[in-house]
Amino acid sequence: MTTAAPSDPGTITWELIPENDVDPRLHRELNALLRESFPYTTEEFRDGRSWAGARPERRLIGRSGGRPVAHTGLLRRFLRVDDQDQLVGEVGLVAVHPRLQGTGVGREMADRTRRALAGLRLPFGYLNCHSSVLGYYLATGWTALPGTDTRHYEPGDELTALVTTAQPMVLPVSAELTAWPKGSRIERDGIEL
Repeated sequence: MTTAAPSDPGTITWELIPENDVDPRLHRELNALLRESFPYTTEEFRDGRSWAGARPERRLIGRSGGRPVAHTGLLRRFLRVDDQDQLVGEVGLVAVHPRLQGTGVGREMADRTRRALAGLRLPFGYLNCHSSVLGYYLATGWTALPGTDTRHYEPGDELTALVTTAQPMVLPVSAELTAWPKGSRIERDGIEL
């Protein structure tokens, strides 16, 4: 299944949906979008799943012609930064249909993600990103945490915590960046979103 993409990014409508309200049809449509957006990880979206690790709590979905063309997953959780607990809104499964990349849809989605995190009264957004998308996150207000790594469990191996090679990033939402705890190790204590 392929996801149709509009030629005019202004035709996108947005909604924030609780996970329990995502029906099987929407999961299949999101699965198609995620597979097209992340072709190198299609095995993670097996069996029509629209999540790869931990399931999101909320989903920000941009639609065109009734079909999802942009998506962000959000999950409230506590992280430990050198043994200090920190509440965050973990952000993941960030996808824009390949034909819409570079049209401003990603920037709009980043702005709406920030507003969704604020609506959940979260002090920070948090994610780990690969170098290939670092520029996007920096351009949309995220801050890299150099010299910091994240340890978590991988789907399918919940017995061994591993350190990820992806760059930890923080988005100040209702708190100042200076309020982020100092430390070199972030413990996710769970599976990545």
